[in-house]
Amino acid sequence: MDSFFERHADLILGSLAGFDRIIFRGTLRSICYEKGLEILLGSRHVLMKDFGRFAQRCTDRLADHAEQLARQAGRPYRYLDSSAVSKEQVAREILDESPVETGLICVLSCVEPCLTFDVRHNPVTGFLKFVRRNRKCRFFYFYMIDRDFGFMHIRLQSWLPFNLQVYVNGRTYLARQLDRAGIGYEQKGNCFTEMDDLPRAQALLNRLEERDWPRTLARFASLVNPLLRDQLAGLFPYYWSTREAEF
Repeated sequence: MDSFFERHADLILGSLAGFDRIIFRGTLRSICYEKGLEILLGSRHVLMKDFGRFAQRCTDRLADHAEQLARQAGRPYRYLDSSAVSKEQVAREILDESPVETGLICVLSCVEPCLTFDVRHNPVTGFLKFVRRNRKCRFFYFYMIDRDFGFMHIRLQSWLPFNLQVYVNGRTYLARQLDRAGIGYEQKGNCFTEMDDLPRAQALLNRLEERDWPRTLARFASLVNPLLRDQLAGLFPYYWSTREAEF
């Protein structure tokens, strides 16, 4: 890298170091394993044989909430027939057709593979038990222009255990912070080609490393998952880990 800077020193204004794409994974650890689900059903007075109906009620609640968010914001709710369709491209097309400065762009829904649980008969004990299995369920994608992060999205699994993903982009974040600070810059795609104040820009980008991420991500979770306020109330909150990150 040093040799690159040396060879092109007359063309380089400086450099920035910081996070670009980050994908956070949210897991409700209280119910992501068999015993945890048994405890949840017991606390809600739901029999094992009624697990399917309980889970479906939860899924229906998430679906109603997703449609309600879109309706309240006056934004599109769209079901995609294929999971191979680029959700980001669809969201950006909607944004081009109907721009918003902040808030929800759209809610997209599609069926995708997931890891979840089923109830099976245990031939040894004679009782019902939970088993993990791969299946398909609906996922909801909430695309938005956030006040801090700009273009981003939240992905919610609609079937237990309701896993979450939150995608943010560090370059988009920096651009919004530069606008607030009145620092001039030029951005082409995901790259900065001009920057009026590199030291201040670096200081702004460093804030991503110092941010209270659990608090920020909990805000996004509460926005898209209303079950946290009733059916799942009292559980430990989402546990957050980094699924992907680029620096």
